[in-house]
Amino acid sequence: MPANLGSNGQRVHLSGEMHTGTFSIVEFSATPEVKPEAFCETEDRFFCLLEGEWEVRVGEDQYQVKAGGSFHAPPGVSYDCRVISPFGRAVVLLTHSSARIPA
Repeated sequence: MPANLGSNGQRVHLSGEMHTGTFSIVEFSATPEVKPEAFCETEDRFFCLLEGEWEVRVGEDQYQVKAGGSFHAPPGVSYDCRVISPFGRAVVLLTHSSARIPA
């Protein structure tokens, strides 16, 4: 059963403002008509799919990911993902590079 994530399809579980600012955890739901942002300069985005099947492109790589699978969209690399099942839901871990500690 799809989760009720509000009118914008998102629920923030932990935002950078709630702690050290190094990461956020967001739950995201979508239907085939919805496309998430396709580029981010400063954040690593790790998607863990909870429901549905998604068609994903990260840089030049294209593949399909089903519930239980995951994919990574690194900063500065364009990506595109589209739900190809009737409904999709994912948890996304965003790491904020501006808050990273230099090696």
